[in-house]
Amino acid sequence: MDDFLYPMHMLRSIGIGDVAISHRDAAGQLFFQETKIIDSPGAKKNALIRFYNGGTGFIISKKKIPIGQRMVKLALVLTAGHVVCDSVTLKPHSQEFYCYLESGGVRSAYLINYFMDDFPYELRSSLTSAFYYLPGDIAILLLEVIKGKIDSYEIATDIIVGKDCFVSGYPKVPKNIKYCLPQLQNLTFDEITNEANRIFCSFDKKVFAEGKIESENNGLIEISCSTTNGMSGSPIISEGKLVGVYTGGPPVPGQRESLKIIHRLSKNENPVEIFREIKDLENLDMHFIDPVFQEIINAPTTTKFGLLSKVMAGEVLTQKEIKEINGLNRLQEKYERFVSAISSNLSNIVYNSVVSFTNKDLFKANVGISINHGAFKQKIIKIIDEFSRCATFTSLDELIVHLKNQ
Repeated sequence: MDDFLYPMHMLRSIGIGDVAISHRDAAGQLFFQETKIIDSPGAKKNALIRFYNGGTGFIISKKKIPIGQRMVKLALVLTAGHVVCDSVTLKPHSQEFYCYLESGGVRSAYLINYFMDDFPYELRSSLTSAFYYLPGDIAILLLEVIKGKIDSYEIATDIIVGKDCFVSGYPKVPKNIKYCLPQLQNLTFDEITNEANRIFCSFDKKVFAEGKIESENNGLIEISCSTTNGMSGSPIISEGKLVGVYTGGPPVPGQRESLKIIHRLSKNENPVEIFREIKDLENLDMHFIDPVFQEIINAPTTTKFGLLSKVMAGEVLTQKEIKEINGLNRLQEKYERFVSAISSNLSNIVYNSVVSFTNKDLFKANVGISINHGAFKQKIIKIIDEFSRCATFTSLDELIVHLKNQ
């Protein structure tokens, strides 16, 4: 991959709170569901792609299309939105992504559409009762195959809760390895690392994680399959057909709320309202071992942000507050620094809060965007259908623009 130079902003970690699924025996001993490298029944041999900088995708449709004077083998790829988009700005990292095929070689996949901010309605977990943090977390790309074997998955017509399923993808060592095994917080780092390597086949192979469909609610599918960093964007397969796109770990309180605040900060929305929302987060500390939100609220950067928000809103200040403001130089620069610090702290909560979550017995399923989601029914199916009808195009760019307009 030395031939490819990735922009610095794309050197990111792919995964949001993915966890290994566990259960207890009659004596209360903890057992984890391990992944395996042997194909699960119904798995396709050459349907997955692995993004160069982390994350998994899969082929949902394939076709040869005349492009100019040549016949080109092309495929549509589905993945999690946060694999190709920034989860804060909700904008794509790029329009072109390098990826590996299962049959070998590196190819380019071009972004057709993503739905990070098109479907803002809440998706709620039936198990933890928390809202999933990225409700439009899905994207579709066009893959230029050139040569190599490819296969595609068929979309199921319905989802049957209780049915067996599996997720297949490419694990990548997490930035914080504890969050894929939050049930083991009392072990040493080395012990957790050894257990994670055992469960996820040393993080260096394509794995199959088997489980069951535990629930499906308004487009959020919950599956009892062990997953980890790098598997975002993997297909969720039941009875040989696609029922969803794997996107992350079990939602916990505060993740969605934190991400909403980060979004508002990035858009320079009303700082007084934002500060009020930040303070309201303290009510969620009841769900965590440590007072994670209280620490953020009491941080000097947060209190000074609150003070500057009052100044910007023209509110009446106390003598003490006036004195504090007079002691601050370059207010706009300071304000931007406070915003950056708060966003960073809240982002860490989104990614790491599963480790501090009190009731880890609720971690019975990871989640994905199901085929019942609005993005699937209203957008993705339309693009797939149009792709199947595509005839001759003068250039690949022309085809990409055509599919983008669907």
